[in-house]
Amino acid sequence: MEGAGQGDTARGVRYPDLDAEVWPDTLPDGLAGVLERAYGHFASSLDYLTRFADLPPRGCCLVGTPPRQALVFALQGRTVRVLNEAFTIPPDDARRACLALLRAFPRAARVRLEVRFPAADLGLPLRPLAPTYTMVVPLGEGVEAYETRLGRRTRHNLRYYERRLRRAAGEVSVATVPAGPAAQALVPTLVEWKLARFRARGRTTYWERRPDLVDAL
Repeated sequence: MEGAGQGDTARGVRYPDLDAEVWPDTLPDGLAGVLERAYGHFASSLDYLTRFADLPPRGCCLVGTPPRQALVFALQGRTVRVLNEAFTIPPDDARRACLALLRAFPRAARVRLEVRFPAADLGLPLRPLAPTYTMVVPLGEGVEAYETRLGRRTRHNLRYYERRLRRAAGEVSVATVPAGPAAQALVPTLVEWKLARFRARGRTTYWERRPDLVDAL
């Protein structure tokens, strides 16, 4: 079995010089809470990673004491694939995680992960594959402040679609609903609208084929 070079692979293997711990063959208890505190993003939540990730999670690398990073990974040949998406990690923590994973899996040739910092800041030999972009739009300053940062053509297109929406549905407004019970109560309406829109076009969504996935929203 390809696994950690020391310790019980069903438990974490600690690398003190990296302040990192690798769980080679299991996900540690309490991981969901660590992911939520570290990233607070659906695409890096335990529900998402166990339901939607390209590969089934095999283990986890924790960085920091207590953990400030939690990278869920899978093995794909000689590649350690970090499955987290749309998350922020500083270069030093990413470097620690990569080195810990390569120690835990001595036959691995590479670690593949997404980062938001310039790739050269990692400080390790690397090969950039492709740029990725988050689709999450921060609206902390409000919708109007966000729109002022958009290009002229984008603002024009937004006004065009707003007028179309008002003609179809009457007066509309945009509001940000914080995560919590109020936001969760809107999920059934969102799903209903999505299903109706696709059915009107003769199409289906994965929510219709797999209703259980709605629970992950």
